[in-house]
Amino acid sequence: MSDSLRYKIVLWMVLVTASSIMFCAAMAPIRNVMSDDMSRKILWVVDGVALHDSIFTYSIDRMRSDSATVYAAQSLSYVYPSDIVSICVMDSVEVADYGFVNCSGVVKIQTSFREPLLLVVNGIPYKSRIKMTAGEMLGKPDCIGRILVSEIPDLQDYDLKSVDIIKELGVTCHKQRTPFVVITTGLPYYRVDDLAGIYFAKHGKQSYTLHLNNDSTYVFMQRVLDKRAIAPKIRNSGTWSISKGRIVLKSRNEIDDLLSSGYMDLTGMTLAIKNRDKLTMPKQAWYNRKPLTLKRQ
Repeated sequence: MSDSLRYKIVLWMVLVTASSIMFCAAMAPIRNVMSDDMSRKILWVVDGVALHDSIFTYSIDRMRSDSATVYAAQSLSYVYPSDIVSICVMDSVEVADYGFVNCSGVVKIQTSFREPLLLVVNGIPYKSRIKMTAGEMLGKPDCIGRILVSEIPDLQDYDLKSVDIIKELGVTCHKQRTPFVVITTGLPYYRVDDLAGIYFAKHGKQSYTLHLNNDSTYVFMQRVLDKRAIAPKIRNSGTWSISKGRIVLKSRNEIDDLLSSGYMDLTGMTLAIKNRDKLTMPKQAWYNRKPLTLKRQ
């Protein structure tokens, strides 16, 4: 090999090496930017609540596509595509103007989802009176606690054993709309609508009828099947409430009632709750010589 040829080969190798070094140096900032982008997460905001990004597996570009509502509904376990009102997507450049940092973009989803929380207390299901949004269901555990305090303010009085939040329960083929809050208590727990109804008991020539109304009012009546009875019918009315497995009666005691014949004050009288269909009136609560069991009619 001649000296001129050897010189050309060495020169070519030097130029290739130099070019490679320059190329790698030029690509290093790009790789760093890509690495930074990969490390930054997408911020997902549903119904005004920022959610953990592990809920979502879709990119910004997919959330800009025509199938964005389907992708969002697949990620939000309680939401149907028809529940999604709008989807707003902002990339990293846009979100910087709104003060968001360390995120590659923001996806804001607004839904029409409003559902009550399902409470299961000692095996009996109830629906909360307060409705929650999809964002609250998924991202704010304290919202569930707030509902529990509102729905069952005296929960601790029932000897609370456990509270479990079950967000996914594969019972049916249908999509679960809300989490289950499973509560176990030592004392029986009932609501007004569980016990509202007409209860009846009979002992000898005396009969007792108790009307518990859904509006927390009651009418209690005693009849004596004896023509010689001085007061063949005695009645009482007022409001009732549930406390620690007992029904507490509070007489109304209005002037018209007190002046009428056959009216008796029952303030402070309590009835034990055996189950949804049986109440126990204690001895001497209304001149009864022994405890009486009132059964739902």
